[in-house]
Amino acid sequence: MKHNTGINTDENEVIPTIGMTGLFNLKSPYTNLVDPNTEYTCIAVTTLSNMIADNLEPLISIYIANGDTQENYELDLSKNRCIITLQSGTGTKIVIPNSALIILPKANGIKYRAIMLGVNLSVIPEDTDLTQLSQQIKDTIFNQLGVNSQVTKTYLGGSLLIDYDKHLLIQASRNNNIDEGTNPLLENEELKDTNSKLLQKIQVLEEWIKDHI
Repeated sequence: MKHNTGINTDENEVIPTIGMTGLFNLKSPYTNLVDPNTEYTCIAVTTLSNMIADNLEPLISIYIANGDTQENYELDLSKNRCIITLQSGTGTKIVIPNSALIILPKANGIKYRAIMLGVNLSVIPEDTDLTQLSQQIKDTIFNQLGVNSQVTKTYLGGSLLIDYDKHLLIQASRNNNIDEGTNPLLENEELKDTNSKLLQKIQVLEEWIKDHI
């Protein structure tokens, strides 16, 4: 039996173009072949008829192998549907009929990714209390990005034993940097404290005015 080997151009068919990249959702029984959070690129499009002409057996290698039925295969063959090859960024390839596609990936999506921001504090005493600094970093990230972050202390390399007198010199230098440098967080706390005191004075003044006028 001779089959039409041209690609079905029916507008109701969901057929990606080669090079199309995005998130693909598949119908059962092909659903678990793709990770819904992983991008795939369409790298090949052919027809069932072309595969048969090339002496391949898509019924066995694609449909039956993935739990699909001969009935669905014959329906797809009668409609001259396509066989799509998708590839992930890690090289994983997935071969499916286009009838398994629910919808084509959206071209206007925004890529999201887990991001870690590393801060190297250089060499400081191991017992340095970083609790307040960690909270300030966490608060700053929330105020800037609106996300709750996790701040974790990590040791890099082994310990370095420093002479006590040298330690005092290093500590004095660090303290001098703190005293002379501009610290927006400390300045902000000072401004908040000043503002709170001014509001208290205004409240006292308002009460005095009510009582005496």
